[in-house]
Amino acid sequence: MVIKISKNKIKKIDIINVQGGITASQVNSKYKPDYLINLALYDMASGTNITHLKDEGKISGYLFSEEGIGIKGDAEITFCTKNDKSIRDFVGGSPVFLKNRAKSIDWGNKYSEYVDGCHLRSAIGFNNNEVILYNSDKEVKIDKMAEELIAEDCDYAINLDGGGSCHLQEGTKVYKKSTRKNVSWLLIYLKEEKKVPKVFLGVGHGGKDPGAVANGLKEKDINLKVATSCADVLIRHGVEVKLSRYKDEDDPIAEVVKECNEFDADLAVDFHINSGKGDGLEIFHHSLGANSKRLAQNLEEEAKELNNSRGLKTRLSETTGKDYYAFIRDTNPPAVIVESAFIDNAEDIKAIDEEEEQKAFGVAYAKGILKYLGIEYKEEETVDRIELIDNMVLTIGKKTYTVNGVTKKTDVAPEIKNGRTLVPIALLRELGLVVEWDDKNRTVTVYKEG
Repeated sequence: MVIKISKNKIKKIDIINVQGGITASQVNSKYKPDYLINLALYDMASGTNITHLKDEGKISGYLFSEEGIGIKGDAEITFCTKNDKSIRDFVGGSPVFLKNRAKSIDWGNKYSEYVDGCHLRSAIGFNNNEVILYNSDKEVKIDKMAEELIAEDCDYAINLDGGGSCHLQEGTKVYKKSTRKNVSWLLIYLKEEKKVPKVFLGVGHGGKDPGAVANGLKEKDINLKVATSCADVLIRHGVEVKLSRYKDEDDPIAEVVKECNEFDADLAVDFHINSGKGDGLEIFHHSLGANSKRLAQNLEEEAKELNNSRGLKTRLSETTGKDYYAFIRDTNPPAVIVESAFIDNAEDIKAIDEEEEQKAFGVAYAKGILKYLGIEYKEEETVDRIELIDNMVLTIGKKTYTVNGVTKKTDVAPEIKNGRTLVPIALLRELGLVVEWDDKNRTVTVYKEG
C-alpha cells in the first residue's frame, strides 16, 4: 500500500516519541492526525528505540545510519544527516534504502541480518511534490521495497519498523493495523480546505404548469426571476448554486427533489407565489428540523421589509402525519418553501409584480441564506471576484466537468453541432468572468472585472 500526500496540502508533520510506547488508537484519540504511520525500530523487551530519532530536541535510540529524514519548520521534509542544525525532528534510516530515486541501501554502523530479511515493512519517503507513506502487503526484503517505491516516483526513503508494528492509517481508514505500544509515530495534518457552500434553489412550476395565474401574471415567471436574482448574489459571494430550472420548462417535483439530493446541497429553498386572496409572505419549514426553521427565520427577517409577513409555518399530511410538501419532506438538506405574495390579491401582488421588485426579493432571500451560512453580505462593488482558474475540462455529451481537478456537475452537456462545439454560457463564471443576463433585451453580457 502506497499513499501519496501532496506537500502543498500538508499543514504540519509531527513525531510522537513516548518511552514505553503508545498504541495507534491512543494516538488517534489524543492527537487526531489525518495520516498516521509507525516510526522507528524498537526493542520490544525494553520498549526503547533502536533507530536514532530526534523529537523536539530530545534524542533517543542509536544509529543504523547517519542519514535519514528530517523535518524543518512545521511541514518541510528533507533528506539530511542527524547533525543538520536546520532540522526540527529527525528519523534515522533503519536503514536508508533510497537516494536520488535509486536503490542505495545504507546500513551505517549497524547491519542486521534480521532486519535485512523478509518482513512486513513500513517506510516513509518523498519527492519534490509529495510525501509518500508505504506499508507492504506481504513480506518483502528491503531491496524489493526500494524497487516498488522507485516505481512510485519516490526520490528518498528510509525503512521504518515492520512486522506486527506496521500501522498505516488515512483518516479513519486503517490499511495496516498495529495494536502494539509502539514507541514512536509519525503524524501528518492537512491544511483545512475551505468548503464551498452549496445551495439548491427550486423554481416552482414551469412549462405546461404555470402555477397560480391572476392579474395578468403567471407564478412560474415570477419564481424564475426571483430565483435567478437570488442565485446571482450567492454566486457573487462564492456560493455554488444549482437551480431546478434555468428556463421555462416542465419541472416535476420528483425530479426537483432528485436533483437537490444529487447536488448534495447545504440547504434548499423553493420559490413560489401564493393564491387564495390572502396577503403577505409566508415561509414553510420542516416540522422537526431546527436548521430548517432557522433558515426560514433568516429569510423572513430579510424579506419582510418588502412585504408584511404572515409568519413561519409547517403543514402536515392528514394521512401520514409527516410534512406535506415533498420539497421539505423528501430533500436531504434543511429546506424551506417561500411564498412571497398572493397573486390573486391585486394589492398584495404589487409588492412583486415588477421585475425590479422580483430582483429585490431575490436579493433579500440571498441575504437570508448568506446569514444562515455565516457569510457576510457585501454590496456588489466590494465583493472580490474569483481569480482565473488554471484549467477547466469538459467532455462532450457529459454533464460533469472538472475545475482545477475538482469534478462538478452542470445541467447542460457540451455538444458538437454543425462542426462547432457548444458549451453552457454559465460555465464562463468558472473562468472568473462575469456573466449578466438581460431578460428584457434577451442579451448576455460577458466581461472580466478589474
